[in-house]
Amino acid sequence: MEPQDTERTERFRASVRAFVASLTPPGWRGIGALAPIEREEFQEMTRAALAERGWVAPAWPAECGGAGHGPTELVILVEEFTAAGIPFGSDNDEFGVTMLSNTMLRWSDPALLRRFLPRIASGEYVFAQGFSEPGAGSDLASLALRAERADNRWVLNGQKLWSSGAHRANWMFVLARTNRDAPAHRGISMLLVPLDQPGIEIRPIRNLTGETDFNEVFFDDATTEFNLVVGEVNQGWAVAMTLLGFERGATALKAPIRFRNELDRLIELIRERGLDRDRDIRRRVTWSHDQVEKLRCHGLRTATALIAGESPARPPPRSNCSGASTTSEQPSWPSRPRPA
Repeated sequence: MEPQDTERTERFRASVRAFVASLTPPGWRGIGALAPIEREEFQEMTRAALAERGWVAPAWPAECGGAGHGPTELVILVEEFTAAGIPFGSDNDEFGVTMLSNTMLRWSDPALLRRFLPRIASGEYVFAQGFSEPGAGSDLASLALRAERADNRWVLNGQKLWSSGAHRANWMFVLARTNRDAPAHRGISMLLVPLDQPGIEIRPIRNLTGETDFNEVFFDDATTEFNLVVGEVNQGWAVAMTLLGFERGATALKAPIRFRNELDRLIELIRERGLDRDRDIRRRVTWSHDQVEKLRCHGLRTATALIAGESPARPPPRSNCSGASTTSEQPSWPSRPRPA
């Protein structure tokens, strides 16, 4: 299934193009042409402008910090921003918006949604992911981070590893063992933990290029409120599977847009340099086109399932910040990958 534009979506596309044009100066060559500091400043400015319009998570309800749009509007935003050489949102939005918040819309009560989602959409709360551990990588269920109840709080002790962007975040969603006597998959809870507190140490991991995107995070009697649990206590494995489903679904639907745009630009560059008759280059471009088309078909298959009402990990009915069930709404990820 490949949804078609309507008069309504074309009007929305025109408004997005005008918005993108207002962000880019004359002679704009894409964000990749900017120096690192300029790039960071541009991304911050763009995200703030998106947040003002509810476009960081356009399919969320307005009371949650969104704009109440459907998934088609999100894919239009991704298409137009990608075509202009601008990343849609920020890297941290993948954790806070795409993964955590969509999972909370499936599992959390309205009070928790009202507290967190508007602040995630505005950028006040920046989340990192706390899943992997030194002894729990591919076998996530063997995680050892402990969370023990002490009055109305959880006390956490242990370590997380490979936490992307934790040094730039002020919150982390973590999988912690809350029942050490239960079987591995049944004694885990997903907790929301503030990072700016005594008892948490973040150690960036420097790679060969000198960058520090990944981190080790150590918990030494760190605490969080007892009610900051996504889903039910000791049911964190099912919640985690929902979150990973949103991650995979978003990748399957967004990646074809970005990769097709990059392939189109590559073909333009090949033609500009007169290399379009080179047999080896033509072979490589043909192979790349085939891969992009396969990925696009996979995205369309995912979109069709979503439009039919299927969810990435068969979670419970979706809620919103007002408490109303929204089982007929679609998740906030694209359902209309860019046509070939």
